[in-house]
Order: sequence, then C-alpha cells, then structure tokens
Amino acid sequence: MKRILLSCLLCIGLALPGVALSDGHEENTSVSLYGRLWPKVTYTSPSDDDPKTDITDALSRIGVTADYKLSETLTAVVLAEVRVNLGHDGSQDFFTEHLGYVSLESSDLGTFAIGTQWNPYYNIVAAVTDVYYHRSSPFGYDYRGPFRTEQIVRYAYGFSGVSLDLGAQLKGQHDEGTEDFDELYAGVGYSYGPVYVGIGYLGRETAADRHDYVGLGASWSVTDDLYLAVTYQSIQHEQTQDQETLDVAATYSFGLGYTLIGGFFSYENGKDASDPELLGLVGYNLTLVKSLTSNVRVFAEWLRKDFQEGGREDETEDALSLGLRISFDAKII
Repeated sequence: MKRILLSCLLCIGLALPGVALSDGHEENTSVSLYGRLWPKVTYTSPSDDDPKTDITDALSRIGVTADYKLSETLTAVVLAEVRVNLGHDGSQDFFTEHLGYVSLESSDLGTFAIGTQWNPYYNIVAAVTDVYYHRSSPFGYDYRGPFRTEQIVRYAYGFSGVSLDLGAQLKGQHDEGTEDFDELYAGVGYSYGPVYVGIGYLGRETAADRHDYVGLGASWSVTDDLYLAVTYQSIQHEQTQDQETLDVAATYSFGLGYTLIGGFFSYENGKDASDPELLGLVGYNLTLVKSLTSNVRVFAEWLRKDFQEGGREDETEDALSLGLRISFDAKII
C-alpha cells in the first residue's frame, strides 16, 4: 500500500514541471461562498424514558472555495468549510471544522489533496447510501465508519468508469510498535451505465488494537426517478469483538417536487452478549421531501431504532422531525 501511494504522488510531482501555467490573470480565478442550513424540530419518544422535543441539526455548513486555473488541464483548489450547529445548546461550539484542504486537480493525472477531507474509504463505500436528511447518514455506517478525516493526503484518479482513491492520515505521533501511517485508505469503484460497485479498505493500528475495515458499496439508478443503494462493512479487531454494519437506501421522485427516501440499517457489535458495552440495533427511516425551489426544501422524517443488545434488549426509539433546508452558492469573483 505504501509503495502504491508513494508511486502515485511521484507521478504527479514528475508531471507538474512540464505543465504550461497560465499568466495569472484575474479571469483564471473563481471564488465562491456556499452553504446549506438544515434545522429540524424533532420529537423523540424512547420506550424507556419520557418523550422530548428539541431543535436539532442535519449537518448545516458554510464554506468558501477558490479555484485557480493553472492551465487547460490543471486547476488549484482551496476549500474551507465549517459546520454550523443550529441545534446548539451551549454545550457545543457553534462553529466546528468540517472540511479544509488544498488540491491540484488534473484532467490527465487525477487529484492530489492535503487536509481535512472526505476520506477515500467513505468516497468509495458509503457515499452511495448517504442520502438522508439527517446528520447520521448513512445510519448503520455512522456507528462504526469514518466520514471526514483530518490530516490526510489523498490521491484520486478516474478512467473508463473506474474510480481509484488512495490516502493516508499523517499525524506525526505514533504508538510504539505501530506503523508510520495512522490510517491507510484504498478503494476502487466501477461504474457501468446506471450501476456502480465499489470496494474499500481502511487500516488503523494503535498500541491497544488493530482495526481492518473492508466495505462494499453499490448503487443502481433504475430510472430517472428510482435509485437503490447498499453499503456493507466488516470490521475486524485483534483484541475485541468484530463488527458489521448494513445500510440499504432507496429514493423515489414522484414529480411536482416530491421525493420519498426510505431505508433499513443494522449495526452488530460482536457476538459476546455478556458484554454490557455491546450495542446492536436495527432501524428504519422514511423521509418525505418537497422541493419548493432548487434551493429551498421542506421535509418530514420518521426514524425508528430497535435495540438488540447491550442491556437495551426490546427497547425502541422513535423520532419524528419537521425541517427546512435552504442552500446557497454565491460567486464572489
């Protein structure tokens, strides 16, 4: 894995000196401010406690991006994005880092990026089922799966329907006896018309344990209106119980701006039922979305969790939400 990653980076470094760069005129630069505000009113009714109503957030964010066209085939990109916690209750920061990276994007050589990014494992495996109007999306994957990762170097390249995504997290601090890389990512996906299939790997080693993630993601755009997807993970541990996650998602557009999103998910944390820390569950989600314009949507969501393990057997939790999503993208330069 190390040799593959370093070889990809070396190819980019050797190719860049031969690129004919532009002369730096202002028309080659584009700067935009964008955002998505996504608040919800949520009523939660657990079977073992009193119900409650709260303002929650489905992952609102605001960011700025700048593109500088260096040549006909090469663009430099800067992106900085923060999460806006509209469900803020005083115990959490209102703004937190979400994404922040710089990249070189070449139509011939692929993309090389450094910073906080959606990692290659997520891009190849979980992105296909990340369709819900909820912060924990996809739901089962959220219990034991990486999304954005800080301090990573990433290389991605696509050709003839194939998507290659590689990366490594480099924090500069390592436990004795562990690898130089904090995390290693590798994934490959293939698209054939409306069908996509991807397989990804994530390796993480600490002084206490080693984690090996293997994930599968697949999607099928059956028609212009119907979309189906599935994400599966197997997480192997040297010292603790193995884990599995499954997410199945579907979206259907009825016309007149209405879209229905539904899904099933599960999370299994090992086989030792005597462990009180185990948390096993299955769940269901149903969301109805109405697009008022291309930038303004209202939605209603139902989320159900049935707990299976960890001292919560036969407990359930239902949540009903009404929300609003407003997006914007304003070009500054």
